Amino acid sequence: MDSEKEKTIIELESCVADEVEKEDETEHITKSRKCLKVLKNNLLLILLILSMGAGIGLGAGVRMIEPPFTSRQIMYLRFPGDLLMNMLKLLILPLIVSSLISGLASLDTRASGRMGLRAIVYYLTTTLAAVVLGIILTVSIRPGSRGSEPDSKGTSKVVHAADTFLDLLRQCFPDNLVEACFSKKHQSIMIQN
Repeated sequence: MDSEKEKTIIELESCVADEVEKEDETEHITKSRKCLKVLKNNLLLILLILSMGAGIGLGAGVRMIEPPFTSRQIMYLRFPGDLLMNMLKLLILPLIVSSLISGLASLDTRASGRMGLRAIVYYLTTTLAAVVLGIILTVSIRPGSRGSEPDSKGTSKVVHAADTFLDLLRQCFPDNLVEACFSKKHQSIMIQN
């Protein structure tokens, strides 16, 4: 009988120990899941802070390089930033127009009619003022009538294949879509020897 009690006690102790181990495991799993959830929810912020630190470190390291960079090397380093800024500038106008349209669409017709009329009157007034001011300044200043004659001797420009390729990529991401339809931009740098 005592042996049965001892077996029962040992079995109960092992069951209790197993339950305690399971609770510890589930507590550990829930803590790790909570950490993963926090990391997942704040991943963009964490990556932004890490990227900012890497950019500051890279910028400080590049400034300390001796001898200083040439203008061509600076152009190559600026290229990714120029593309990013062009893409951001490209997005500004459609975002503003879409927010204005959605704002006017949410208003009732009577209020939006008055608002639209005011906007059109404001636009026409400012455009008329700009045209009148431009005409007055052009007549009074007469740009291009003074000064020396233009130099007709042209010098040939040395163009590298990398410049042409970077110009092609720059034109893939214009800063103004309407302007890009009518003009072609070239990167111009002065090579210093």
